[in-house]
Amino acid sequence: MQDVVAAFVDDECRGVQSLQYHPIGDRYTFGIMIYSNEESGEDVTFKIYDASEDKYYNVGEHMTFAVNEHIGNALTPVFLSPEVPKAFSVSQNYPNPFNP
Repeated sequence: MQDVVAAFVDDECRGVQSLQYHPIGDRYTFGIMIYSNEESGEDVTFKIYDASEDKYYNVGEHMTFAVNEHIGNALTPVFLSPEVPKAFSVSQNYPNPFNP
């Protein structure tokens, strides 16, 4: 299994592409074709699958679908970043198994 990026409209997957490492830019890139039955206007969101951790990450950026639109290229890529939790907390365990 390898790392992939997938494009979604609501819960329907509209495209999947594996990440490719490019040593010159020292980054991973992907080219993805997104399909739709609509001419335009659908909100496209993305998820990244990390095969090493077997986890999916939502991507904060989203795009509006438009027929025959090309966004980004090798010289001017579009950057996507996984959403990282902004706050962490630890709660008291209850009942405490070590307290008689």
